[in-house]
Amino acid sequence: MAYTAFGERRKGDWRVSDPLPPIIPALTNRGFTGHEHIDEMGLIHMNGRVYDPQIGRFLSADPYIQSPYNTQSYNRYSYTINNPLKYTDPMEIFS
Repeated sequence: MAYTAFGERRKGDWRVSDPLPPIIPALTNRGFTGHEHIDEMGLIHMNGRVYDPQIGRFLSADPYIQSPYNTQSYNRYSYTINNPLKYTDPMEIFS
């Protein structure tokens, strides 16, 4: 499987997969950065919070502001300071 920068599943020709769940379930429910995909809802459970890859945001705010001097840290719904190609957060404790 392949993914866009913000975690949407995509096909080999770079098209994003259909937003509807597949008729045949995926071989694994693990995907983007090793987190659990909730295919029926189109969401990713990242242990600490639930993430929507279509909008590239979490559904709840991060309880921490990691870097007060970086203005991107104040968007508490973003994943990896809006730079998923450079950073990952496997435990999803910090955004």
